[in-house]
Amino acid sequence: MTRKDVAVKAIRQWVAESTCIEEHAAKHGRRVMLFSLDEVEYSDPEIAAWMKRFGEILNSRDLLTECEERFLVGDELKDARKLRRNFYRRLAKHERRQADGDTQPRKPGIGE
Repeated sequence: MTRKDVAVKAIRQWVAESTCIEEHAAKHGRRVMLFSLDEVEYSDPEIAAWMKRFGEILNSRDLLTECEERFLVGDELKDARKLRRNFYRRLAKHERRQADGDTQPRKPGIGE
């Protein structure tokens, strides 16, 4: 089984388990650090459309936030907000360091 076959199998499971792509992104998107599966060409149009939309949501601060606020509740929403807040605080700190000429290769992680 190729790496792509393994990915397609996992994606089919995501599609089957999710009410909609936005809800899946809300529940799982904050745990995704790197995502490039939306750039792969899929023979199944449903999988291709699903992955394209998932990538759009993950690559947009506003879309992911909107999905989380719509679909998450209680501790799950509280956790998402905390992770977002911490990530963007670290990102701002990283950008300030770069602007000040700090060339250390520090990149913020969402869980830090």
